Amino acid sequence: MSPEQLNAVLFERLKRLEDLMVAQIREKDALIAAQGEQIATLQVELKEWQEGLRVRGQRQRKRRRVRGAKSAKEAPEPKPDQPHRPAGRKDRHKGAGRKKPETIDVIEHRRLESCPDCSGELTDLGVGHHHTTEDIVLTVKTTQYQLHKHHCNACQKAYLAPLPANLGGAVRIGPTALALAAWMRFDMRQSIGNISRFFTEGIGLSWSKGSISRRLSKLIDQLAPITNQLWEDLLTEPVIHMDETGW
Repeated sequence: MSPEQLNAVLFERLKRLEDLMVAQIREKDALIAAQGEQIATLQVELKEWQEGLRVRGQRQRKRRRVRGAKSAKEAPEPKPDQPHRPAGRKDRHKGAGRKKPETIDVIEHRRLESCPDCSGELTDLGVGHHHTTEDIVLTVKTTQYQLHKHHCNACQKAYLAPLPANLGGAVRIGPTALALAAWMRFDMRQSIGNISRFFTEGIGLSWSKGSISRRLSKLIDQLAPITNQLWEDLLTEPVIHMDETGW
């Protein structure tokens, strides 16, 4: 093949490649244009949907009127930059809870023997905190733990004597009440509302339904390792039967 023929073949192939690239570019441009039109259509539909939601919200707010109350006002329009309302009750709202005991039956002083960090000698600075608990059995027994405040002469830090191990921190619901709630829920098949009503009206201990649910869920998680271990022990037994007859 002569050089002129070779150049002609190469130019022909180059032209085909250029035509293929141009076709691919046009195809991509058409695809981009179609996607742009689709995005514009979706944006219009989204705006119409948001407008419909806003109109329905206005209608619902207008229906939030007390029947027979002529002076009822419409709910205000929510502002886009308005922060969310903080959790909890409104300011100056009367709180709900168990009344503080009027008399103290037992006073127990809690002191530290040594510094928790460096085991140094402590200086007793007197009572630094009061923590009161009530044990409701047949009679109400009120115990006030006077937690003494100490000062470490070695590390120059202040410490507060801890509560007994079965109380922990500022815990109002003890393990006995939680066990009773678990027995009522899982054995007696009582609803969370009935359990809350029992503690509030029967014992005088204000315990919300949400708090009961959270504590029972946490109790289930804590008992999960014990349940799994019981299953493993059961499967390793030489004889497994359904009842005491041994079938």
